[in-house]
Amino acid sequence: MSAVPWLVIGWLCVAAGATTLVASWLAATGKLRVEPQPQQQSLALTGTIVLALGVFAAVAGMLLGGAGTSDAQALQTGGLAAASVVALYGLWLNDRRRRVDEERQSLDAQRTVLDDQRFRLEEGRQELDRQRAADDRGRTADERFARALELLGHDADQVRVGALHALAGLARNRPEYTQTTLDILCAYLRRPYDHASYAERRRLDTEPAAERTDDLPQDIEADRERQVRLAAQRLIVDLLPSTSDLDAPQYNLDLTGAALEYFDLSHKRLGTFTARSAHFYEAVSFEGTWFHGPMWLTWAHLWGESFRANDMVCQGISWWSNFTASGPVDFDRTQFRGETKFAYAIFADRVSFQHCRFATTVDFQHADFLGELNFAHTEGLIGRTTGMLVSLLHDVRLPDGWQVDSRDNRQPGRGLVRA
Repeated sequence: MSAVPWLVIGWLCVAAGATTLVASWLAATGKLRVEPQPQQQSLALTGTIVLALGVFAAVAGMLLGGAGTSDAQALQTGGLAAASVVALYGLWLNDRRRRVDEERQSLDAQRTVLDDQRFRLEEGRQELDRQRAADDRGRTADERFARALELLGHDADQVRVGALHALAGLARNRPEYTQTTLDILCAYLRRPYDHASYAERRRLDTEPAAERTDDLPQDIEADRERQVRLAAQRLIVDLLPSTSDLDAPQYNLDLTGAALEYFDLSHKRLGTFTARSAHFYEAVSFEGTWFHGPMWLTWAHLWGESFRANDMVCQGISWWSNFTASGPVDFDRTQFRGETKFAYAIFADRVSFQHCRFATTVDFQHADFLGELNFAHTEGLIGRTTGMLVSLLHDVRLPDGWQVDSRDNRQPGRGLVRA
């Protein structure tokens, strides 16, 4: 087989393939403009195929022109050389694909970083918007708060009621205002106040033979103020959390010297409760109330129907020194977990301590019980009873070990309790 045609065809194909690959390289580097982009890739493939054919023909031709090489061996060697060229192209193509993938991953990573930065910027903008809105709401709330405080001094009672409701509404919407609002409502109730019905109740309780007078003097301003004060009482109760709300904050009430009517804290949860020298008119209820802080009722006075203090839980100090009750008082099932004191208290009507629990020694020194007294089923009661008096004319049930000494006749119908 002649080697000349193989050599001629081979070298021509090698030259054409090399030229095509150079053109493809120039196009890839941007030095030669070839459109569209897929044509650049087909140019490289075409150049590789032509070069592989040229290498096959050239190697086969050179071997055919030499001595001692058969035609089959020449063609086989040329095929291996052509395959090597194709393999090199495959390696280059794989490396190029790898670099493209790496560049794509790098671009994706950069895009992710940019997206994250954009997201953070958007979050920051939204947070600024929220903060601006919160500041605006806070400014509006402060203005409403200040305006409501001004209206509390208005001459018209309906304006004062509206101001109280505005304060309570603000406290419901913004819990950080709740304690301040409660302090303001309590301060309003601490203002000096009296009513003809209150004076009538005091007269009936201090004069046993007195008869009720239906023709009470009319005071329109006092009647209007009474409605404002009753509204303040209701709002205080509404703002306090119930005992079922275990995670609620513990708010404090200071009602020192206040005049309260039909005051009802049933099943509410409080922190410190202060009602020194307060006057409670008509029925009062602390039924099921939890006092987590100290409870101060020294020198307080109940004028009227009853004081329901059953099922209470007093976590801290429970101070009833010099407390005076004209009506019956019920402490049934109450838990006194802190220091408790009833010294110098006066109970003019029935008092019941049934099933009460006392965690510490209770001070009953010089306490005076003028009506029925019931300590049945009390637990843990150790009392200081110096000067404690009970009625000999009513049913009295004392704790085990307590006795009534009736030998002192200086106060007829009264007996000293000795524990």
